[in-house]
Amino acid sequence: MVLGGGASPSRPVPGVGEVLPGQRGPEVTEAGMGAHLARRYLGGADVEPDPLRMPSFDPGLGFAERKERVMVATQQQMNDAQLPLEQRDYCAHYLIKLMKCKRDTFPNFLACQHERHEWDYCEHLDYVMRMKEFERERRLLVRKKRLEQKEAAGA
Repeated sequence: MVLGGGASPSRPVPGVGEVLPGQRGPEVTEAGMGAHLARRYLGGADVEPDPLRMPSFDPGLGFAERKERVMVATQQQMNDAQLPLEQRDYCAHYLIKLMKCKRDTFPNFLACQHERHEWDYCEHLDYVMRMKEFERERRLLVRKKRLEQKEAAGA
């Protein structure tokens, strides 16, 4: 029996960390799952990339041949579909197909599962690629620091 009006573990405090209907959940940035916080604040801040800045190393460094990502959906297509700015990413063409399917088969909300899966999968691959790029940037910063220390010790 719980006395008083405090929040119990099964009942969260209203307004704290909840997502209301019609809102998106907390955005996951390039910084990812929180490991960067420990590294940044407990040590290693000089080799921790800033998730809000562009990478500082050449994208082709260490790759024999690396293709640049291109947008499939054009700006005009995204404008016509009235996509919000936060959803205009490399997976926008899948989202446009999903929105068209939902509009065309409106009462049947289960008809667009394949399009939804394609869009979710593309978003997942995009997230994984951003995490890999963040980790690559971090490792290159560690390598740069190690080479500078080795050069300073040798000089």
